Amino acid sequence: MVEHIAARDGLDPAAARRRAEDTLLLAAAGREANPAGLPRKRRDHLLRGALARLWLRERFEPAHDAEDIPDDDPLLVAARRGYQIARPHPVVIMCQLLLVPPKDAAEGTAEDPAWRARALELMEPMARGVAPLVPPGAKDACPTLRALTRYLDTEPSPEHRLRFEMAGLDLGAVGVACGQALVDV
Repeated sequence: MVEHIAARDGLDPAAARRRAEDTLLLAAAGREANPAGLPRKRRDHLLRGALARLWLRERFEPAHDAEDIPDDDPLLVAARRGYQIARPHPVVIMCQLLLVPPKDAAEGTAEDPAWRARALELMEPMARGVAPLVPPGAKDACPTLRALTRYLDTEPSPEHRLRFEMAGLDLGAVGVACGQALVDV
């Protein structure tokens, strides 16, 4: 088998032997992680994962130690800083609950003063109930508000639907767009 692989792929005997061993290990790992009846995409995903684990275990880890990576490596320094490494300015997360017209509503429904008045009337008790549980500026305000929406009436009237929205605002990008620095980092 090793000679066949060496001839087919143009490898020396040692490299052909390593490839044969890798293939056998991969097949064994695939059998363990691939029960019959899985969809093809899932089987392919499991196979790629097994191949990556095999390569790490058999090739990468034996040749590399933690001491091989200097403590001041730029990638390690960046990883220690956390997720904010990609942005020099903070990203402010904002969220809100709002009432909107149903999808099949006529164009301009939300601009109707009567619709808006009814929306305020419906939103007021919801806001009173949620406000003590979600203080503005709290670190977990948006996830908490999102979780609380399951306990609110999402269709308080036939003309109104409750919607949760969340977005991030990159203060650095806003400062550039406005021509001024919004924050000192």
